[in-house]
Amino acid sequence: MENHKTDDRMEDLMQKVREGRGTDAACMLDYCMQIEEYAERAGDARLLGFSHYYKGRTYYLSNETGKVFEEIGEALGYLEQSGQWELVAAAYNLMAIVSVGKGNLSFAIEYYLAGLKYCKKYELIEVESRIESNLGSLYMECGQYSDARDYLE
Repeated sequence: MENHKTDDRMEDLMQKVREGRGTDAACMLDYCMQIEEYAERAGDARLLGFSHYYKGRTYYLSNETGKVFEEIGEALGYLEQSGQWELVAAAYNLMAIVSVGKGNLSFAIEYYLAGLKYCKKYELIEVESRIESNLGSLYMECGQYSDARDYLE
């Protein structure tokens, strides 16, 4: 699968998704589906990763956790293939957050640590700060205050 130059319509849809995330879920999913259909025809890993990631985020905001993992799992390969490292790290953060909500703390920690690995490798300071804050809070809730302090500092 190759990355192709994206046409203006897809760029517009991507911008609408970035700006509208967290608003009308049905509309966001429709935009993502349009991007995904185009990307499949074009063989564009960048667009496929983008659409699956944002579908996962939309499902998270709609509290459809099973679909979050389905979409994020699908997104990760495409995101890595296309070098969208910030979204890779954010995807691991999202999977960790969902895992915490489901009570799967050991999975959450593994996802947070995977996300941090990408943050450090690609100097993704903003995502790294979010993950460290989330991980520190998780350790705090678990009574592991020394570990919590390390991440929260």
